[in-house]
Amino acid sequence: PAVFNVHVRPFVDAVWAGLRDPRAPVRAASAAALRACLVLVEARETRYRVQWYHRLFEESRRGLDAPGAPPEAVLGSLAALRELLAHTGEFMLARHREVAAAALAFAASRDPSLRSAALGLAPALAAFAPERFADAYAARFLEFCAASLAAPGERLAAFAALGATARALASAGVASGLEASLPAAAAAIADALAAARAAARAGG
Repeated sequence: PAVFNVHVRPFVDAVWAGLRDPRAPVRAASAAALRACLVLVEARETRYRVQWYHRLFEESRRGLDAPGAPPEAVLGSLAALRELLAHTGEFMLARHREVAAAALAFAASRDPSLRSAALGLAPALAAFAPERFADAYAARFLEFCAASLAAPGERLAAFAALGATARALASAGVASGLEASLPAAAAAIADALAAARAAARAGG
């Protein structure tokens, strides 16, 4: 850790190449590397910490706001924001509403990968500020979740987002608002099981 600490600044700049790579495994590995870096930074007292957080957040915003940005640029920014919410303490407190608004905007995208990534931000947003999320954003996210649950190609990501969000809200005692999503989730489970049985019969 002590050796890497002097390289945090160049890492914060260099990690974006991987976060915005067209290949999903590269983006996932880069997000994991960023997570490890933020965990290290969070554990150490350094006067540069907030500066690094701010640099990452501003670059994330640029990726979301750039006109005509390719999907991988947006996906990289959403991944970075997820890690910032989870591993920067109170730094994201004043930025939570902005990130939630961006996630909701991309949850309505025509691109299924962007929809799934935006829904993937919901658990981090809920864990960071459970009461605020439950009051102001849960209903909208549930609408998008229900739509993704009905799409076979997006169902897995939607299930994961819904489950993780429910855990985050339940831990804070504010999960009652998720009850409205249960019928759609149950219907999607039934559809998935029926499809799996049909595929098994066809293959057997």
